[in-house]
Amino acid sequence: MARADLPPAFSDLTLDAAKKQVDGTDKVVVVKFTADWCPPCKAMDKTTWRDESVVKWVKDHGVAIQVDVDKDQKTAQAYNIEAMPTMVMLRGGKEIGRTLGYMPGPQILSWMEATATGKAPTASTSQKGGKPTKAAESVPQVSQFQLLATALEKSVAEKKYNESVAIVQEMWSEKTLNDPARLAGLVPEVREQLVTILAGAPEAKSAVVSIRDEIEQVKDDGTPRARAGELIDWLGFNSVLSDDARSLAWIDRTKSDENAAALFSIGLAEITPILIRNGRAADIAGLVPNATEALQRRYEVTAPAVKGVEKSDPARAARAWTGFETLGGQVFAGFVAAKDVKEANGIAETMLQLRDTPTMRIALVRESLNAGVVGPGAKLWLDEAAKSGQDVTALRSRLAAMPK
Repeated sequence: MARADLPPAFSDLTLDAAKKQVDGTDKVVVVKFTADWCPPCKAMDKTTWRDESVVKWVKDHGVAIQVDVDKDQKTAQAYNIEAMPTMVMLRGGKEIGRTLGYMPGPQILSWMEATATGKAPTASTSQKGGKPTKAAESVPQVSQFQLLATALEKSVAEKKYNESVAIVQEMWSEKTLNDPARLAGLVPEVREQLVTILAGAPEAKSAVVSIRDEIEQVKDDGTPRARAGELIDWLGFNSVLSDDARSLAWIDRTKSDENAAALFSIGLAEITPILIRNGRAADIAGLVPNATEALQRRYEVTAPAVKGVEKSDPARAARAWTGFETLGGQVFAGFVAAKDVKEANGIAETMLQLRDTPTMRIALVRESLNAGVVGPGAKLWLDEAAKSGQDVTALRSRLAAMPK
């Protein structure tokens, strides 16, 4: 971001320069990790970081800077940044606190004051890079959502649907508003349970609709669903409720929005299946003009997240990779449907470089067939998957039945 475009709360110093500026004092460095494609980040730049009280607090207590995670991946990785915006506060070069997601001026001011005075709860961190210390790593940090998700899985398995609905309502309550999992979107993690609840207890639909409609009303700086997780959840609830018409209407309205590309990128994993099952796969190509880059960014977020849970929760890690491969297959199918063979080939090549697995090959073929098209390489990919021990009989039959 050019200096003239920076909100007044920020300096254009590098992280090292900002640390040196406050070296030897008890002043702090506030680092906002951001990205050009992040709508909540832009919303905060227009409001939060121009709030006079916020600007004054930063001036009196230290310095604030922005780090673009795409332009400075080394720093983003050093601080384990997985979602934007993430605000990290440093004192003496050591992380003393962090928070995640959109915050209006009064809320970020309260967080800065509490963190700077040691009144905000923080995880133990090391001196270098804000990474957890060995002691902290020995005690897994479990979010409120993770506890609720475990309880939900148990109650659904026991068919205690009234209890399940109460847990779902708690998941989307004020209690979890700034939970990292919620800021990233909860529906993808509990979709299966939500579908089971609605099938087993139709009366639960009103509670789910109520949560969806409340999300729809949330506005930050006049922008509906400015928080990335809320957009993902809103689209996800529409799918769970078989209300694709609402999502399709939003997609068509949003095409002309100046932030359309960023919004579609955030909701991509929810949008692509909606378009495919409604016979609009070709629209995917128009919504994601830089598809290869979008998928690459998604991989860069997914890979470290999976690494963080693959030992403690292998099922969750497997779901994450399945979701990523499915998304790649759906985007590929969209470009095949749009008859943009060159871009489709580029997407397939990228996905197979990122995930050189039999299941990735299957996803490319399966999602193309779901979209009613046959992508280049389909037969070869099935042959390769079969050699790895995958059962591709059904996909071979579907492929053979496609019009020549």
